Amino acid sequence: MHHHRSYRLSTLVKDGDIIDGRTATSLGSPSLNNRGEVAFRAGIPGVAEDAVFTQTRCLVKRGDTIGGKTLTSIINPRINNRGDVFFIGEFSGGNG
Repeated sequence: MHHHRSYRLSTLVKDGDIIDGRTATSLGSPSLNNRGEVAFRAGIPGVAEDAVFTQTRCLVKRGDTIGGKTLTSIINPRINNRGDVFFIGEFSGGNG
């Protein structure tokens, strides 16, 4: 006997959506956790080529300063089941 689950597909965010006052464009591959939260890389026209978003917030963008270093690139953002978002960042002077 096989049990079939029913799934409902929903759009969480799309290119051009305004999130946290910023327009998200060129959306990258999303990371989805088991609570339906998503994290993804996107651009912000005229502001930054790279940023990390959730469906409700812009968390960090290229040019931000973290630990005294300027963020120059964002790679592979992910979200875990607790809602923690992490990514590989390249900084002026090295990676972090």
